[in-house]
Amino acid sequence: PYVQRAIKEVLVSVYNVLSLRTGRSVITAKVIQSPSNESSKELILQQALNLFAERGFSGASTREIALAAGVNHALIKYHFGNKEELWRHAMDFLFKRLDQTMEAVAREAKGIEDTVERCKVYLARYIRYCAKHPEHARIMIQESTGENPRLAWVVRNYFVPTRRILEKDYEELMDRGSI
Repeated sequence: PYVQRAIKEVLVSVYNVLSLRTGRSVITAKVIQSPSNESSKELILQQALNLFAERGFSGASTREIALAAGVNHALIKYHFGNKEELWRHAMDFLFKRLDQTMEAVAREAKGIEDTVERCKVYLARYIRYCAKHPEHARIMIQESTGENPRLAWVVRNYFVPTRRILEKDYEELMDRGSI
């Protein structure tokens, strides 16, 4: 116990001051105190989103993501396998967070009779979500700059189902000439 505590204190000190200089930014390692399996996965996913947003898929490495999350690189391989699967899990995490926000908005907007007002509520909450999570928009912009299988995957898994939810309101607004 004493040796483990001493090692842990040294590691905490080292990690608290450790940073990896890249060509574009400084990534500071974070120390995680005995993370649960889920909390370490969420931390890895959030750091992956941050780095994918900053550098794009090609520019972000799993080693940098592990360093930013304060976890061993092997933990990324254990939970996600490879960078492509990490990216997909990060997108799942990102869109589930958006879905939770929009489900709350749907409950709020359910009582609004006017379609224009209902769409304004959806749009306002979506803008707030994007302001709170700028990595979402950054990743989508980066992925949409060219044809790639990741963009096709996002469209198939998230944009098409979401479009169906709002389709009725948009069709009504188009029929009325509002949009």
